[in-house]
Amino acid sequence: MLDETFEFLENRIKEHSTYKYEIIVVSDGSKDKTVQVAQTYAEKYGSEKLRCLELVENRGKGGAVRLVCVVKVH
Repeated sequence: MLDETFEFLENRIKEHSTYKYEIIVVSDGSKDKTVQVAQTYAEKYGSEKLRCLELVENRGKGGAVRLVCVVKVH
């Protein structure tokens, strides 16, 4: 899914040089490889285009959304 998303967004930048984006991935206490996969994409495309936030404990969708809001405000 991230491959298609980045392809679309990078093509958009080629068409409109002023277009900018940021993808924020939140790992909500998951035990899978979400963080590792996100870090791989951040290394490939740049940390200004993909940021990965990690919650140690599962806090649900609301907790993940609140974290993104707090990070974006500061």
